Amino acid sequence: MASRNRAERRDKIRQANAVAQQGSEAAAQAGAQRTGHAGGMPTRQQILDFVSGAQSRVGKREIARAFGVRGDDRVALKALLREMEAGGELGRGHGRQLHPAERLPNVAPLQIARIDDQGDLVAEPMRWEGEGPAPAVVLLPTGRPGPRGKGGRRPPRDLDRLSVGDRVLCRIDHDPEDGYRGKVIELIGRGPSRIVAVFRNGPNGPQVSGMDRKNRRDYPVSGELPDGLADGDVVVADAAPRPVRGRPAVSIAERIGAMHDPKSYSLVAIARHEIPTEFPTAALQEAEKSRTPPLGQREDLRALPLVTIDPEDARDHDDAVWALPVDAAGNDLAADADPADGHGWHLVAAIADVAQFVRPGSALDREARTRGNSVYFPDRVVPMLPERLSADLCSLVPGKARACLAAHLWIDRSGRLQRHRITRALMRSAASLTYAQAQEAEDGGGDGALRALHATALRHLFDAYRALRLAREDRGALEIELPERQVVIGPDGHLQAVQPRERFDAHRMIEEFMIQANVAAARSLAAQGPIGVYRAHEEPAAQKIEGLREALQGLGLPLAKGQAIRPKVLNRVLEQAKGHPSERLINELVLRAQTQAYYAVENPGHFGLALPQYSHFTSPIRRYADLMAHRLLIGGLGLGRGGYPKVDTDAMAQACAHVSMTERRAMLAEREAMDRFATAFIARQVGREVGGRISGVTRAGLFVQLDESGADGLVPMSGIGREFFVLDDVRHRVTGSDTGIVHSLGDPVKVEIRAVDQVTNSVELRLVENLGGGGGPAAAPSRGKAGRGAAGGPARKPPGKRPGKRGGKQKRR
Repeated sequence: MASRNRAERRDKIRQANAVAQQGSEAAAQAGAQRTGHAGGMPTRQQILDFVSGAQSRVGKREIARAFGVRGDDRVALKALLREMEAGGELGRGHGRQLHPAERLPNVAPLQIARIDDQGDLVAEPMRWEGEGPAPAVVLLPTGRPGPRGKGGRRPPRDLDRLSVGDRVLCRIDHDPEDGYRGKVIELIGRGPSRIVAVFRNGPNGPQVSGMDRKNRRDYPVSGELPDGLADGDVVVADAAPRPVRGRPAVSIAERIGAMHDPKSYSLVAIARHEIPTEFPTAALQEAEKSRTPPLGQREDLRALPLVTIDPEDARDHDDAVWALPVDAAGNDLAADADPADGHGWHLVAAIADVAQFVRPGSALDREARTRGNSVYFPDRVVPMLPERLSADLCSLVPGKARACLAAHLWIDRSGRLQRHRITRALMRSAASLTYAQAQEAEDGGGDGALRALHATALRHLFDAYRALRLAREDRGALEIELPERQVVIGPDGHLQAVQPRERFDAHRMIEEFMIQANVAAARSLAAQGPIGVYRAHEEPAAQKIEGLREALQGLGLPLAKGQAIRPKVLNRVLEQAKGHPSERLINELVLRAQTQAYYAVENPGHFGLALPQYSHFTSPIRRYADLMAHRLLIGGLGLGRGGYPKVDTDAMAQACAHVSMTERRAMLAEREAMDRFATAFIARQVGREVGGRISGVTRAGLFVQLDESGADGLVPMSGIGREFFVLDDVRHRVTGSDTGIVHSLGDPVKVEIRAVDQVTNSVELRLVENLGGGGGPAAAPSRGKAGRGAAGGPARKPPGKRPGKRGGKQKRR
């Protein structure tokens, strides 16, 4: 019976689709008759007339049928429709249906904006590209049988529960006299319950403006205002239960600070991404009761000259390292031994023993899991653990006995990991160095104490690193090199600069040591059983590789089709990019093509590092995943208390999914804060001409990465030039329709900073000069879209064209 019912439903669906298809074909034929054109390529005006008069869905297929467009002409029709859409003659609505740009489509997503004087809900399109304000759509109930309303009909439940701010999919009718009327098809989503916004006290009373480019609406404020609130302050606002003057309203829950105060930039990112900042009392109390454990059954490493090497602004020290050359049997040689006499190295990576203090199920554990990781901003950190642990008991500060897990690693002269042993230990750091200090010592500089430390400890670390680099190159780990941005804040708290952070071999040395410790942890987890906590990084998707291939082709770098993608293949591209004018961009393109790494209980391997087994073990102060790995190792290796009392596969998988999410949340928040600092730095330079490089070519215009700050801005189509520009989104370039001038991905350019919006974090630029010449063959684009430029004076505006759409800054990673 059930299968027969399903078959009947399928038959009804097929019949309905056939009727709808016949209706579309009939409408197409009727449109062709109205336009007086029933064969060959239609003109722009004929297309506009046909789309305007259509009573049902219209897309490329319906237009092709109506005008008898066949064969190669369908490709030309597609290009023409894209040009008309890019030029503002046509718009595209839900289901990719076409409509006149100044008119709403038959079906579209709307957001309820207010309640009018008659008590009706009034919605506006979520996307409007026409000139002037967005049209209003009065929502009408789509009746269903019931005891209420005229004719025994009543509004559907969804419409009963709709409120201002909700998003709905509507079927829209247009009457020249009454305007738009909409019938709700389905509820897409509820209005935002909490937003981060900028406060203004205007002539119509207090209101806030959303800081999200997807929600830039203004909301009136109801209720009391916090003391000291001023125009331009950033606030956290909650949706109010009742609208004000028929509009959705908010009540202010918290004042963050002044919009243009550098102290607010990170706080805005924290609030917008809902990063928890306050620790529960129970967690703080547990942290305060914690004490460094006695030696007990732990290995005693307090006499070993372990050193921490971190950035200058490091806020915690969760790893320390040591190395000595070994003989053929793997025994340690003397500290003053000649490296040439050694047969490899014995390395130790000592990692803070957070599991000693944060036990499963405790208040500290619950809060650490909720946070998932520490979040680092240019001017502050939101730690995963309370300061008593993160900056004290778990931080491997010099001269203090600290609990740790020690990974003993033995590598050969080729840098291959031969064997390992993980113990629980007590250690005492001999020194805390910055990367710059460690590099200075390796380069023969520094004071007497630093040179003495180099003679006894640092030189062996660097010798072992050079062997590890050989092994890395041999296995073909991905070698993406991108400069990290550094924010410089003066003693007065004001922003001084945004600049690339200098990178040394000392950075790479610590990275290689940590990679080997993580490999050792992964091998131990795999030996214990099927369940672990692994860092998973899968190979890139074929679609992303194809996109990378097209982008590289436009930059003159080949990436052959058909070959299996391995890190070594991409490394050959990166090697060719060295010294290339677009070297940084090429590294970014390769990075963008990678999949997002995540945590998993099963081991799929790590593509980027070219390693079959990999875990995260070395940062338990700031990553909950590392703490999970520690607990599994403690339990599996019999290293005492602090492991999981029972390994629940489902619970572990859920925890891996959760910390993968919190990691992505932290990355977005850190990136937003960095972008806000960079945007504030650029805001001082409005009107200046600066250098940059085209990092994206889109319908909206050219995205340009600025050389000095690394920030991105948009040159809208109206800021490129006076003529029309046709987008070739395969070759990633735009071509001038009159001059044939070409602006391509990777071209060095000079741009003028025209405007900076610190609320939405966007930068608008004007193209001054293409330093790469802007030349090249103006080949016919494989698929084109047109946009109008107007740099240097008024542009020619042909009939039916609207001004080029202005866009905001789009972050590319």
